Amino acid sequence: MNENRKTKVTILTPVHVGNGVNVEPVCYLCKNGVASRYAIEDLLSSLPAEKLLDPANLNRLARGSDSKRDFYSIFNTRSVPEAKPLYCLDWYEPETLQAYLSKSKGNRKAGSLEVAEQVKALNLPIIPGSTLKGAIECAFKYTLLKKNYGKVSKNLLTFCQSVKKTTPSLFYLQLIYGLDQKQASKYDDFVRDLYGCLLVQDLSFRSMELLAVDRYYYDPAKTEYSCGLSEHISSGEVALTEYPFRIDEFRKELLIKKYPMDAIQRELIESFCSKEKLIEAIRTYSTDMIENDDLPPDLDLSGLGKVRMLAEQQNTKKNSFVMRLGQNTTYFFKTVSRLFYLNDREIFEEYFGQVFSPASMKGKNAPDPADFPRTFSFAVTPTDIWATGFVLFEYADTN
Repeated sequence: MNENRKTKVTILTPVHVGNGVNVEPVCYLCKNGVASRYAIEDLLSSLPAEKLLDPANLNRLARGSDSKRDFYSIFNTRSVPEAKPLYCLDWYEPETLQAYLSKSKGNRKAGSLEVAEQVKALNLPIIPGSTLKGAIECAFKYTLLKKNYGKVSKNLLTFCQSVKKTTPSLFYLQLIYGLDQKQASKYDDFVRDLYGCLLVQDLSFRSMELLAVDRYYYDPAKTEYSCGLSEHISSGEVALTEYPFRIDEFRKELLIKKYPMDAIQRELIESFCSKEKLIEAIRTYSTDMIENDDLPPDLDLSGLGKVRMLAEQQNTKKNSFVMRLGQNTTYFFKTVSRLFYLNDREIFEEYFGQVFSPASMKGKNAPDPADFPRTFSFAVTPTDIWATGFVLFEYADTN
């Protein structure tokens, strides 16, 4: 495959990859469908002195009564910062962000919902290569397990019984080849170097949108509630780039020279160090997850019909594939657990807390295998509910 081939990357549904920073809502000034993001120091420097030093505001802050809302109140001014905004996002609500938050669902106080920031480079949104690489590695493990599921099923119970605290990182070697944890750990360095043969670049885009994120229950009798807001790479955004990932043949040759190349190592290299096989793994994983993605009933999710159609086409249209990236996706779409959920349900439920659960089983809100997953997060606008994170990759020069 030509390494210099151009690739068209299309955001099918909004994508959020967080950088771990939560931004105060007052940093977004909304007007005419645009949310302009400012640094808070620029906003403070633009405020009139009498607003900052107003005795009533200072007294409320000193008493500590709903201090965050009172702190926000000092920004209720028509003054516009002289500094330019850091960047701008599309904003679909008919009111300001602060007015929108004052009507937030649930029992949170107005203004308490912060905005999760999208990872960027030079204030332009990106999907980091590390995010893309993690999704590829997950698809690789899933497909390897599915291909060898006859062996996996025979070893699954013994494996689950052996797990003490957390599922080992090389669990798939234990399940496929019948290794115990000590035997599998001997492949730690090899697998790390194997994954190092995959080189993945960042994907850069231009447009973002500021979207609320709501949590929906699978049970339609329960009411959704707000999880805050997130910056998203806009649905419909397109980027043209060099092929986003490749196998470093030099590292592959070093890998072969460095290790003894037993049967397990040879099979892993053959499966992983092939771009064509990785693409097939991605297609298999995406198709299986989309077909079996349990969603709350009666929800009309924007863009999901197109996603499913493109996922079906990718198996015959060999110049494209669909991936799901970023946050606010489902647990099953980030792991290989769906394979066990569908094929060995009794073992999945029995060892859910010990092996398969995404969180600790302690507490009243702990995941329950009998009705798992019970909630789903979606990005929302006045007209859309988005199942976020779907991205289409096409070899642009073969369209």
